[in-house]
Amino acid sequence: MRPSSDGPRWLETALVAGFVLLLAGCGRGVSLVPVAGVVKVDGKPLPGGAITVAPADGRPASAVIGPDGRFMLSTFEPGDGVTPGRHQVTVVASRQLPGGRF
Repeated sequence: MRPSSDGPRWLETALVAGFVLLLAGCGRGVSLVPVAGVVKVDGKPLPGGAITVAPADGRPASAVIGPDGRFMLSTFEPGDGVTPGRHQVTVVASRQLPGGRF
């Protein structure tokens, strides 16, 4: 009697499928909180730039600051938010502000 070659192939297919499902199921594995707002300098909206928030451990979130100072932070996908917790915040203006400030 000849051994069936379907056994090992079936097992190999099942292992590959399980691995793919495991990767898809894990996804990001982190909870995100939506964060949006307005960056202001001297009480006026910052007319363009970028903002980045970085936790001590984990992936940073960032956004482009619009001409009205508004932003919506993204970590993995547009507007998905940031990880909860304390973050270091960096704001960079896209042009020089009055008084020679950036």
